Amino acid sequence: MAVMYAICDRVVDEYEKVGAALEEDVDEVEESVFSPPAPTTRSGSTRSSGRSRRYAAR
Repeated sequence: MAVMYAICDRVVDEYEKVGAALEEDVDEVEESVFSPPAPTTRSGSTRSSGRSRRYAAR
């Protein structure tokens, strides 16, 4: 029984990390959607913030 508890505990701990990362991603998306538009460059393109999202399966 203790082994099953340890396995479940580990799984829940890992899901908490995934949930925290998803919450951070949602916050970034909300900020980019609801913030004022970025200034345009001379070529007419908008400047990006330089952030890139990385998703990794573990």
